[in-house]
Amino acid sequence: MDRQSRPKVKRQRKSSLHNRSRRRISITPVSESKVGSLLVLLIGNYFFTLLIIGFLAGGISLLNKPKPLRINTVAEAFFSYYLLFAIGISNVVNFHVFFGRTAPIFIGWEDSPFQAEVGFASLGVGIAGIIALRTPSSNART
Repeated sequence: MDRQSRPKVKRQRKSSLHNRSRRRISITPVSESKVGSLLVLLIGNYFFTLLIIGFLAGGISLLNKPKPLRINTVAEAFFSYYLLFAIGISNVVNFHVFFGRTAPIFIGWEDSPFQAEVGFASLGVGIAGIIALRTPSSNART
């Protein structure tokens, strides 16, 4: 093979590799994907998903605690992460004041000022749940 034909062969190899890689990439619609269905289930039931995540986080946090575990240590861990995920984050996600016209239509209600009131209440409860994660006194959570 002479020197002049070498660059041409390299260019042909690069272009054929590029064409092969482009053919393999495909985008599947969410409705046909099992992962898409799972994501719709998890996001559609976000409160339950965050509850499970809270229990998992509480269990993982117990791995670092000194053994044997006392009942108050276990209760504190699970309750703290329950407050963070199931109460805090789910209520912050539920803060729908900026979507005041969309939210009632989505659930079949008419638009009213009550939507803003509920939205700000959700935000307040959510922030309190997030702050309660690392409050040093257990009396602050009651």
